[in-house]
Amino acid sequence: MKENPKSPSTRQNELELHASGTRLVSLTFGITLYTDQPLSKIAGPVLKSWAAFQELVPASDLKFYATENMSSHKPVRKGTFSLLQTWLSPAAPPREYIVLEIKGGDAFNDAPDKKFQVWGDEARSRFFSFNNAKLVSMAFPAAWGFEKPEEMKSFFLRVCRDFPFTSGQAGFQFEYSPYEQVASETHAWKTSMRHRGVDISYPVNDKIAVGFDGIKGVNWLTAVSDKLLKEI
Repeated sequence: MKENPKSPSTRQNELELHASGTRLVSLTFGITLYTDQPLSKIAGPVLKSWAAFQELVPASDLKFYATENMSSHKPVRKGTFSLLQTWLSPAAPPREYIVLEIKGGDAFNDAPDKKFQVWGDEARSRFFSFNNAKLVSMAFPAAWGFEKPEEMKSFFLRVCRDFPFTSGQAGFQFEYSPYEQVASETHAWKTSMRHRGVDISYPVNDKIAVGFDGIKGVNWLTAVSDKLLKEI
């Protein structure tokens, strides 16, 4: 008798990593756009990306957040969802960094299945480098990629139209918990080597690897700016 193929949910469980009730690695459908511009200079497009994300993911699904100066994720509070608007307001004082992650999960140390993240150093930062990319990254449940790929494709094209990207990508990716770094990073790396279509979201390294004029790699959908295409 012919064996039935495994369902997407079964495959997802096999690819993820859980330990002691904590999800250390989650399989998601991810979108990341990279830009060579400081995020404070493109405040409108950044906020449009955040607004678009919130159309798909209700605030009630986002439980924890972290900024660049927090040692761990904390429960979201009343002002969490307006942080970006505050930081990117024309009247706001200059910042060294614009770094924020708002995510879902049952606990602060869970790898998220839903996430919105911005990561960028600003000119005031001693670590600022024009050579490093700035980015907007999103994660959605992996099932969305299996069950409604056309909708996710349309959403990706929408955020590309609204954001001055240098390059970008959409497709399946691993999110991992930084609180069990050895176990989570090792599992994500080993599993991605066996399943080459799954990327790993790693903003702190990706911004350096991609830089101001590169791409991270080819995913289900890959976007290249007109400027970069002409250079190629």
